[in-house]
Amino acid sequence: MGTGMGTSMGTDTGTGKGMVLGAQLYTVRLFTQSERDLDATLQKCAEIGYGTVQISAIGGDIAPQRVRELCDRHGLRIVLTHTNP
Repeated sequence: MGTGMGTSMGTDTGTGKGMVLGAQLYTVRLFTQSERDLDATLQKCAEIGYGTVQISAIGGDIAPQRVRELCDRHGLRIVLTHTNP
C-alpha cells in the first residue's frame, strides 16, 4: 500500500478517547476491487494500527454484509461510507 494510505478524523463519542484516526479506503481503491484484495487491505490497515475505516470505492460485487464480516474479522469499525446514488 505504501504512501497511498489516507486518514479521516472524527470525534469518537463511543470510547471517550477524543480524536480517532481511520483509514479512508478510497485512497487504496485499487486494492479493494475484489473480496480477496479487500480482505488483505483491511488486514493491513488493522496491522498498522487503524481501528476504523471509511468504506468508499470498493468492488461493486462485494455484498455489504460481507464487507461488514471482513471488517469485523480484522477488528475494524466502519464509521463512514460513501456510495454513488
